[in-house]
Amino acid sequence: MIKCNVSVCGTVSKAAVVRNGKDGMPFTTYSVDVVVPAKKGINKTVIVSCIMDGDDAEGIVVGNRIELKGVLTFKKKDDNLYFNLKVSEVNLSPVSESKDGIVGDMEFKGKVGKDIDMKKGKNGKAFLMFSAFSAEKIGEEFAFTWVRFVRFSEEKEEWLQHYPFLKHLGIYAYRREVLKEITLLPQSSLEKAESLEQLRWLQNGYRIKVGYTDVETVGIDTPEDLQRAEEYLKEN
Repeated sequence: MIKCNVSVCGTVSKAAVVRNGKDGMPFTTYSVDVVVPAKKGINKTVIVSCIMDGDDAEGIVVGNRIELKGVLTFKKKDDNLYFNLKVSEVNLSPVSESKDGIVGDMEFKGKVGKDIDMKKGKNGKAFLMFSAFSAEKIGEEFAFTWVRFVRFSEEKEEWLQHYPFLKHLGIYAYRREVLKEITLLPQSSLEKAESLEQLRWLQNGYRIKVGYTDVETVGIDTPEDLQRAEEYLKEN
């Protein structure tokens, strides 16, 4: 889950449309372009899809500058990341020097990646850098969104002090009689909640023995992953 309380400043790129929801109440939708300046090369334009309660669409005109406050969420489909803003406040007359941007606080629930790096900036000050991903279930599949985090301090929160974290390798070996038994077990409540079949076994009293390895592996979930795995096998 990724949720952000933000202020968005940009230009209206899609005209406001008023519709009625299933409850009969009106809501308004429109889009805003936010230009993110690039350090090098071409600037990146982020399209934010906006929705707000009510039918007050006056002033939300294509080409007009606008400043919004609300809750920003993300939705990933294939390789595309979509930005959706539930608007709580609208300012149709932002100050002229207001720059495009998305500023605010992020609430993130997910899993930290394997590496947490301590780096030093050009000013010699140390900072922490790590990545984490959040999973969202879409139909029968999961979409994973990675976020890069930077902490401009050497201090570590309590949970970071447990680093290094371990990577899970899902390779299972079964005794024949046990495999016959677990295939007959109905889905358990924990398995349904977490979408992990291993929880079905544990909830029914079976044990899973785990071990450690220094052998690196490549996860395969997409055609691009398969290509990377083939290259990895050629090199190793």
